[in-house]
Amino acid sequence: MNSAIVESICIFGSVARATVDELSDKDVLIVASDPARRIDLATSWQCLGWSVSTYSPKRFDAIYQAGSLFVQHLKLEGQMVSDTGGWLTQRLHRYRPKRTYKPEAQNSVSLALPIERFADDQPLKANLLAADLAYVSVRNFGVCELADRGDYTFEYDHIVDALSDISSLSRYETKLVRSLRLGKSNYRSHSQPANFDGSVGDLKDILGKIFPDRRLGTLPGEARPRCLGTGYSSLRDIEATIVSRLGRLPTIREIESDGLMSVWKLIQRPSHYTWSIRQLGFSNHFLPTFGGNLSEKSNFLTKELLF
Repeated sequence: MNSAIVESICIFGSVARATVDELSDKDVLIVASDPARRIDLATSWQCLGWSVSTYSPKRFDAIYQAGSLFVQHLKLEGQMVSDTGGWLTQRLHRYRPKRTYKPEAQNSVSLALPIERFADDQPLKANLLAADLAYVSVRNFGVCELADRGDYTFEYDHIVDALSDISSLSRYETKLVRSLRLGKSNYRSHSQPANFDGSVGDLKDILGKIFPDRRLGTLPGEARPRCLGTGYSSLRDIEATIVSRLGRLPTIREIESDGLMSVWKLIQRPSHYTWSIRQLGFSNHFLPTFGGNLSEKSNFLTKELLF
């Protein structure tokens, strides 16, 4: 089929499952071979309040060949809006998941490691970044771990229930993990702190039960950002470094004055399902250390992100 005419739109997530609530995003996938058309479609859907994932056919085929569970998600739950020539329909019909997702589950643990930058006695309602980080990690880990057991599920409540049984969480612990979704929503919308119980220490203990062979410690305040194995987790460690040293989110003026705007824009666009790093090399970039020497050079930061 001529990829020059590819244009596919597919709704997925809670809208497709008919489980929408006040915290739900409205998720839509757009695959189009013409870059200008792809941008126009994405803009139109975004103006209607949708969270848009955009792909070129080549990029979508790359995650297809890699056995991405996102493709399985689309296959099982996606609702096709339009599909020129049946391009996406045919791929979803042929798709088969991998036999194991253990490596992906292990990689998901790294998404929680930035929480080590926060002290155990901090209340979660005053540290919504920790709740956000834990939500992303638990959800990604749960999707992969359950898929490895033949359970292809993408709904957070179902993931929490399954992980609670596997990890023998108490009722309080299960409730706290379930509340992370609200914490994530409040953090990303810059809303008032979510009204839920628990401390960062409680969260670390729970994650230690969920994640095999990995318990979260506490890093010293001067610890530099780390390369954590994926582009997204490394970016979020920069975010946690800044927030832990400031005790709050940075202001736009602080971000602009320290040359972090391009990185901060990446951090604030949580497309963690598809971000990857071409090479986990190091390059010399300015990395601000709010509260200290703001422009000290470090050998960190990622070299190239794939989109």
